Amino acid sequence: QRAQALTAGRDPIMHALATYLTGIHLQAQGQYTHATECFERSLTALAGAKQRQFFNLAILPSVTSCAFLATCSAELGHFPRAHAYGVQGLEIAEAVGHPPSTMFAAWGAGWAAFRQGDAPCALSLLERALGICRDYRLVLHFCMVAIPLGSAYLLAGRSEAAVSLLTQTLEQVLAHKMINFDGVCRFSLAELRYEYPEEI
Repeated sequence: QRAQALTAGRDPIMHALATYLTGIHLQAQGQYTHATECFERSLTALAGAKQRQFFNLAILPSVTSCAFLATCSAELGHFPRAHAYGVQGLEIAEAVGHPPSTMFAAWGAGWAAFRQGDAPCALSLLERALGICRDYRLVLHFCMVAIPLGSAYLLAGRSEAAVSLLTQTLEQVLAHKMINFDGVCRFSLAELRYEYPEEI
């Protein structure tokens, strides 16, 4: 927020990036409405040719903004808007031809589809995202994608696939000491084994 204040009216790009990063932190805290406002402002500032620029980031910030707008909108129950942002993010990433950005876009759109209860769409998008993570060895993002994909498998009635994927994910979490994913991964596995003891 301090960075936003310092760049307001002085450096439009830095202000857009500061706003975008503020949105990420708000989203992580569950403040979806405020996060949405940040992502919408940053996306507006990154319109036109700026949509295809990285600004020294690993993934296109315009795509990340769209992905988080899709997830935040879905969490708020605004599914048509979530779908529209998911499509927009994928279109930008595919036009640039940048697989990690495509992965992030597919994750956002897939999360939104999962939250809406559309298992086939969620599986298609999240499996695409996970495939890119495997192909490009995106270990951190693998965990980020695998956890909702495991939930989507469960939604589709594929509990064994969910446990297999989440077990593999937990192994990666422990191997790379990614403590931010440890708790949620263990919780998801425990929940699965509690709900489906006879199947697993």
